[in-house]
Amino acid sequence: MTAREASAKTVMEILDKRMPSHIAIPSMIKKNQDWSVQDRGFAKRLTDGTVRRLETIDYLLSVFSKTSVNKMKPWIRAVLRIGVYQLMYCEDIPQSAACNEAVKLVKKYGFTNLSGYVNAVLRSVARDGKIRLEQACETSVEEELRLQYSVPLWLIQQWERDYGEEVAQKIVAATVVEKHLTIRCNCSRVMPEQLVESLTAEGIRVEAARYAENAFYLYGCDGLESLEAFQKGWFQIQDESSILVGQAVGIRGDECVLDLCAAPGGKSLHIADILESKRTDKSLPGGQVEARDVSEAKLELIRENLRRIRLENVITVCADATVFDAGRENSADVVIADVPCSGTGVIARKPDIKYNMNEETQNELCALQKKILQNAVRYVKPGGTLIFSTCTLNREENDSGRMFLLEQGMQADSMIPYLPKCLHNEDAKQGFLRLIPGVHETDGFYIARFIKK
Repeated sequence: MTAREASAKTVMEILDKRMPSHIAIPSMIKKNQDWSVQDRGFAKRLTDGTVRRLETIDYLLSVFSKTSVNKMKPWIRAVLRIGVYQLMYCEDIPQSAACNEAVKLVKKYGFTNLSGYVNAVLRSVARDGKIRLEQACETSVEEELRLQYSVPLWLIQQWERDYGEEVAQKIVAATVVEKHLTIRCNCSRVMPEQLVESLTAEGIRVEAARYAENAFYLYGCDGLESLEAFQKGWFQIQDESSILVGQAVGIRGDECVLDLCAAPGGKSLHIADILESKRTDKSLPGGQVEARDVSEAKLELIRENLRRIRLENVITVCADATVFDAGRENSADVVIADVPCSGTGVIARKPDIKYNMNEETQNELCALQKKILQNAVRYVKPGGTLIFSTCTLNREENDSGRMFLLEQGMQADSMIPYLPKCLHNEDAKQGFLRLIPGVHETDGFYIARFIKK
């Protein structure tokens, strides 16, 4: 299977069958182990780029195709989409190659009668696509943002409403910026200096992260699994925004921690690592993390990392966070409620989110979040800590969740002691933090800290 063929199939899985891109793309690479490094890179680039730029690609198809995008045969639609991506965004690929290879893929799957149509559409895009795009961008600022950065109009308008036009433009631009890889040192296993030395010895460029403790940016890294430090469990891949959740807990070293929506496990593993690092007397039992999630498949992701990191202070439990567990009432020193959300803060890493989400679904998520938060309050011991977090930029989800917890009698607690000075502001004093892509060098995230009276 060629890289273009596999890419078109994967684009169908992501956009037609709604398989998450962060699952579909690695799966594509894994199925084609015989590919060269160049083919793997090209297939990944082509698939991710097509999904990332879909709004713009489909606009151009609507201009140059007599058949609407929704009425196209799925295979034809996928081939045209990756074809347009190559023509508009891959200057190193000859336009003739993009068109000719698309025609070959159409014929290979029995659509010879449509090969002329596909060729004509792509040739038109190659000839006039950039001009038509420039003309469309001149109609309004919002249309320019939509087509330049491929973000749906409703989402642009929501960000303008929530953050103002200037910040909204920064957020939109950040959705197409490639994110650096961030890792967190497992300090119970190795000193940060030793981790950096090991990574540098294998040719990786390492920089200290800006916001989070014991975190680093990696550059020039292809294939983490082969690194000695990864195999030894010395680090975990985790964005700084997520790491700050663990920092916000303020772990002493002996707490009972309940993580209600734990998968894929970054926050649970971070807190467990801090607990183990602060356990001074190894002969005595220390703190423990109970990582819960709704399915065994999700929990297995946590267990895989536990086996690699070899932490023994985490237990995994399959449980629905919306269903109250009377046996855990008033039992946890710390409860982590990283609730299901619309995920608009991580579009740069998971671009398909912007096509699968809408305002109606966001409203439904608000109700789901409150069910989980209501239970979370009941699990915290009097005097204990509750951390509420999401990876969405939607103020309605975040602010309504925070207000709900205040109405439940939780007390907002300043986050200043747990954050670097560059993140100190009035919001942090009031007990919450907004991380905004384009403003901060992280994923979009919301974190709020509470104490149970």
